[in-house]
Amino acid sequence: MKREFLKGLTFKVGDQEVTLPDEVINNIIAENGKDIEGTKTKLNGQIENLQSELKTKDEQLTNINSEMEKFKTMDIDGIKSKLTELEGKNKEYETQLETERETNAKKLQDQQYDFAVRELTGKHKFTNDFVKNAFVEEFKKQGLKLGEDGNFLGADDYIKGFQEKNPGVFAVEAPPSNEPQIQQFSAATSGGATPVKGISLLDAMKAANEGKPVDIGQVGRFANQ
Repeated sequence: MKREFLKGLTFKVGDQEVTLPDEVINNIIAENGKDIEGTKTKLNGQIENLQSELKTKDEQLTNINSEMEKFKTMDIDGIKSKLTELEGKNKEYETQLETERETNAKKLQDQQYDFAVRELTGKHKFTNDFVKNAFVEEFKKQGLKLGEDGNFLGADDYIKGFQEKNPGVFAVEAPPSNEPQIQQFSAATSGGATPVKGISLLDAMKAANEGKPVDIGQVGRFANQ
């Protein structure tokens, strides 16, 4: 607001026209200046914010253009081919891993099965190892399943039937003898001494302890025979 404009303003006071005093004009100009400065400061702040945003947008646009240039120089077909190759290898590795997992699980299952078979056959006495190995092979062919307790389902019935058909497979233990066992002594002679003959088992034990030769064939026979 200009001072000349304010001085040209007239007001009627009664029959007289009066102008604004200089003091009033100065106050009006001062207040108007404050409003202008406040508005100017506010506008300057807004301008700075807009300039900052424009600068950020320019930087983003520059980065986008730079990335676009990189894509222009890239071998897209080669990348697609490499990606397809990697996908194929990944699928191959997954198949191999699954195969190895199944193989290991099968090995573990077979080991557990063989251990259970050995434990089962260890409870029985066979006539010889050849027969035992043959029985193990025949038993495995039956495919009997292991129960949760670690025992084969139906094993007792199978062994019973196998024993009936092949009575010579399992060894038969002889009943214990009630006859006294005769202890064997060395019959070697020493210093040309004559072996003691026709003595009882007790005398033979005493003679052996004393270092005397004993005729094994005469142990149990008495001298008066």
